[in-house]
Amino acid sequence: MVLHSFAVCRLGRCACAQDNNGDNVLHVAARHDAAAVLELLTSPGQPSIADAGLVKNKRALTPLGVAAYHGAARSAALLLTAAPDAAQTTDRHGSTPLQLAQRRGHAAVAALLASSAGSAAADSKADAQRPRTLIVAPPECELHLTCPDQLPRGSMPPPENVERLRVLVTPGRGILRSTCFADSLGWELQVAPAPIGDVLRVHDWNYLRTLQVPRRMPAASSAPTPITLLRSLPLPLVHANVRPLPTSADRAQTACIAIPDRPDAIAHLDPDTAISHGTMQAALRAAAAACVAVDRVVSGAAANAFCAIRPPGHHAGPRGVVTSRRDRTGSHGFCLLNNVAIAAAYAMNVHRHGFATSARLTAWLQTFILTAADCTPLPC
Repeated sequence: MVLHSFAVCRLGRCACAQDNNGDNVLHVAARHDAAAVLELLTSPGQPSIADAGLVKNKRALTPLGVAAYHGAARSAALLLTAAPDAAQTTDRHGSTPLQLAQRRGHAAVAALLASSAGSAAADSKADAQRPRTLIVAPPECELHLTCPDQLPRGSMPPPENVERLRVLVTPGRGILRSTCFADSLGWELQVAPAPIGDVLRVHDWNYLRTLQVPRRMPAASSAPTPITLLRSLPLPLVHANVRPLPTSADRAQTACIAIPDRPDAIAHLDPDTAISHGTMQAALRAAAAACVAVDRVVSGAAANAFCAIRPPGHHAGPRGVVTSRRDRTGSHGFCLLNNVAIAAAYAMNVHRHGFATSARLTAWLQTFILTAADCTPLPC
């Protein structure tokens, strides 16, 4: 009764008047599925009802969109009759009332809207006009382990760990897999490793050799040398056949392939940066994903792209660690291959569409290489 009086009062002033949330009287009635109020408001002779039915609130929802969102079937039927054009409107995410009802699981409202004239055309038009973001997420990026996959109770994982990806892309759990993104995102999961030529546009060959397959594995019977396989957690680790030499010239002996293929086998390049058996596979897929994103956006297959990848790369210089006057030893900073620099170099060499763009990319890459060569910090 209170809502009914409120609606009549507002209608007497102006059906299109909006409150602080952008709602007019029809939005309020639709939210509460107040069918009796809507019957009064949409009865013949009421002023401005068709216009009021097309007004959007701050969430860019019309009254029909509000009814679809909340599953108010009776209200949706009345609003559809009063303002049929509202079925063709979209919210700020590009969704029509029909798509909202389907996404929220309101079958009765969805069936009503699907049967209305123009809904199918509106949906196809919205799909065609909606800019789609491509998510490039090779699953091999989860092979890069920086701590044991199952941590003991009370242990704190390092800030860069596999959960950073899982909370984004894991089906049924990741935020990017939620139904609200279903119509606006495209996915590309199958990504081949980056060709070494793409990586060598940015990184020094000798640096890559420290991360790739070593030329020779240390013999199991050789004399033991200092173990550089570091772990911060008290879990058992068998390292009888992993005896990397401690000198920088033989850093290849600490290559990822030399680390046992076990979820608790973690080595460190420095106190910040951990590697595991699958790290190099993950790094090459991550670099390739950035190049795939360039291809898809340049070709027009995607409006833009987001690469859900790891290990990260923004701290990695051409030779890996970048030192400075304040930090003579430097750190990899969790990073191995500079994915953004590799993608920029790829775009410059493969997709030359204008001298100005190529000149900017060339200048950026020259700055990247010279800055690292001069041993000054890279901008992040």
